[in-house]
Amino acid sequence: MSASRYALKAADPPAKNSATSNPLRIRNIRTQEALVRFAGDETRYRHWLWDFIGHGPLTVASTREAIESGDFETAKRIVHAFNGRTSMLGMSELYALTAALEMALHHGEPSAYWLADLEQTVAATCDDLRQALAPSTKG
Repeated sequence: MSASRYALKAADPPAKNSATSNPLRIRNIRTQEALVRFAGDETRYRHWLWDFIGHGPLTVASTREAIESGDFETAKRIVHAFNGRTSMLGMSELYALTAALEMALHHGEPSAYWLADLEQTVAATCDDLRQALAPSTKG
């Protein structure tokens, strides 16, 4: 059984950060638009961003595994759900990449380029999220 079939818990978020007067800013993420989807609940939004740090890479690994095994229907379902998640979280660049990968899979086109780009962008987004969501060390 592959590692991607196991549900891994995302890294625990840092201690509860209350919303501040400074808006949350993360590269390639439309945080203010996404916060509207969360009814302005920044704590809940931060929770789902932290969850993405664990979920995002596992989703890409599951997608790669499905494609490599020839299970394109599963790959399409995984990517479609991931596309919805990235949209909900305001991840504009990842949303565009998942949409492109989904279309390539749907039309039976080569997907290696889109999958490689998705892997790199998910990794970079997770790094950006860790930095942006880390508790402030200002004292």
